[in-house]
Amino acid sequence: MTNENVLGRNLRHYRILRGLTQNQFSDLLGWQHGPISFYETGKSGFTNPNLRLINQMAGVLGVTASDLLRVDPPKPAVLSTSQVAQRLGVSPQKARKFILASGKAICIGRHLYILETDLFGDEEEEAA
Repeated sequence: MTNENVLGRNLRHYRILRGLTQNQFSDLLGWQHGPISFYETGKSGFTNPNLRLINQMAGVLGVTASDLLRVDPPKPAVLSTSQVAQRLGVSPQKARKFILASGKAICIGRHLYILETDLFGDEEEEAA
């Protein structure tokens, strides 16, 4: 991802960290379901929202506008196995196996260090 879509990368990171799908995030914002995907992918016309929209998105995600506009990539998320299991809707044992098999996280003790922000993905939304 280029620096052109810093906002999109950070939106996706914080949205997934909060356990929200694109549709859930859109609902919380009171938006239609398409624009979140457009912002995250940097679709033409959706790369430079005004500050009011950035503040609105940040507020729903529990971060600041500065967090969404930060050029440095966000740090990997630290989640407990039970938090990941809850997001995936499976047992903690199955969640741990899934994550470690994916190669997108490492497990240290009872905590998972998520290395890639697309661990939970949005396949159902991208297919729609």
